[in-house]
Amino acid sequence: MDTQSFLQVDNRRAPHIRRLRRALVPALIAALWALPILKPAQPRAQRHLPDLHIFQTTETVLIDAQVESPSTYDGVSTAARPRLGSLVSFQLFVPRAGGLSAFEYTVDLHNPKQSLTNAVKVASVRDWKGRPLLPTRGTQGAVHMTARFEFDKLPTSGHVATVELQPLIELEDPGPVGLTVSVSIVSDPPRRVWRMVGDQILKWY
Repeated sequence: MDTQSFLQVDNRRAPHIRRLRRALVPALIAALWALPILKPAQPRAQRHLPDLHIFQTTETVLIDAQVESPSTYDGVSTAARPRLGSLVSFQLFVPRAGGLSAFEYTVDLHNPKQSLTNAVKVASVRDWKGRPLLPTRGTQGAVHMTARFEFDKLPTSGHVATVELQPLIELEDPGPVGLTVSVSIVSDPPRRVWRMVGDQILKWY
């Protein structure tokens, strides 16, 4: 399915019906999808909202260790090794989501060599407008997400979030940090949910 058909507006519907769906359906979608990243909500959503179509695709996630505003992808995919007392910042991009309307996005960090909670603190995760993504309960601060009751258009660059890591101990070899990023896109009117999910690895130099 291409982007144009995904976002196609059904202009034949009466204006008051479109306003009602615009007001109620985003809240229902957000409530159903405000779940941990590994728990798909598709069956429940489709059972309670039979006209809602939900599908998931695997997408490219890009890391840029050169943080700037406004955000652009510069291709700097490795970051300086974290030092005690300093912060490591990088930006995450999902290019195919650029310019589309999202209501939920999640950043999941995992480090197979060192426990993030023991060696590195996730100091902050903020979206493209500087708003914080909150830690998900039970993940020890490794998963940050947000679910909004309104649609918000991503920048054309596909910039989703900026992450700051703070080392808690001096690390000789911190090992790579794996990242899983998800973005849930909605059509207008909200009849389709497109969940984009991708993985990437942050390496050090």
